[in-house]
Amino acid sequence: MGGKTFSKAKKPNLQGKKLRLVVFFVIFGYFVWVFTMQQIEIFKSKKKLAEINAEIAYQKEIQEDLLKQKELINSPEYMENLARTELGYARPDEIIFFDATLKN
Repeated sequence: MGGKTFSKAKKPNLQGKKLRLVVFFVIFGYFVWVFTMQQIEIFKSKKKLAEINAEIAYQKEIQEDLLKQKELINSPEYMENLARTELGYARPDEIIFFDATLKN
């Protein structure tokens, strides 16, 4: 009789261990899944941040170029070049020659 009691008591204990093991793996799997999803989101966020930083650098380069152009526009050399090329002006002591063989 002692052997029967011992074997019956062992079955519920074994089932309880299996149940705890299944619960452990379910919880562990959930945490792995959550961790993986967070890593994917972090990767996407870092990629987007890198794109935004690249766009900021590009816009800063454009801003620097525009500031240089602004300084150039106010220079006497630029004004003179603009008057010569766009308006056809010349200095009072200069003679302008046109090439008649060129066709526009």
